[in-house]
Amino acid sequence: MSILNREKKKPLKKTLKDRIQSLRRGSERSLFYEIAIILFLSLIVAIVISPQFMIFTPTYHIGDVAKQDIKAPQDFLVEDEAATQKKIEEAESKVLCVYDYNSRAI
Repeated sequence: MSILNREKKKPLKKTLKDRIQSLRRGSERSLFYEIAIILFLSLIVAIVISPQFMIFTPTYHIGDVAKQDIKAPQDFLVEDEAATQKKIEEAESKVLCVYDYNSRAI
């Protein structure tokens, strides 16, 4: 190996300055690959951290213990009719009667 060849060797690790210069030289292909890799990795990360994404749906039967929390796809209203009726009656009993005096009524 001659002395000239040793001086022309580039370091293996590219610096930010080297990358910017290579982009300025017109290496659109490497820019395309970098953008494609970033988009692909972003998509993979988004799928993995998405709470709605499940690879499998566990099936449970009555009496089974769930291995993880299960989130319902919609809200459910479970009304306790007896307690609701009791509270309505309590609220009605607390309301005082209101009378308006109208002298022209008689």
